[in-house]
Amino acid sequence: MEPLILEGTFVEVQRRLSTLPVQPDDHLRIVVTQSPVTELAAPAPFVPTEYRSGLPFLPHRKLAEPLTQERVRLLSEDDDAEVLRAYRIAGR
Repeated sequence: MEPLILEGTFVEVQRRLSTLPVQPDDHLRIVVTQSPVTELAAPAPFVPTEYRSGLPFLPHRKLAEPLTQERVRLLSEDDDAEVLRAYRIAGR
């Protein structure tokens, strides 16, 4: 019989082993090796590209909807559950 190499996570290998057409008395040899754990590189420090009044501009992401004074007022005054309910009713 030709050697069969199974590679993957423990669950994937276990699943493949359970589907093999072997009898309970068949001889198997299983060699377990683990991949070396690679450490994640530390994130690069933030280097601002622009300053205003001596303060760095931070990166930002686009918002789904513009942040208006009305929206800020709603968030600061209303209960969170009420705002979420209004959002769901509006279909957002």
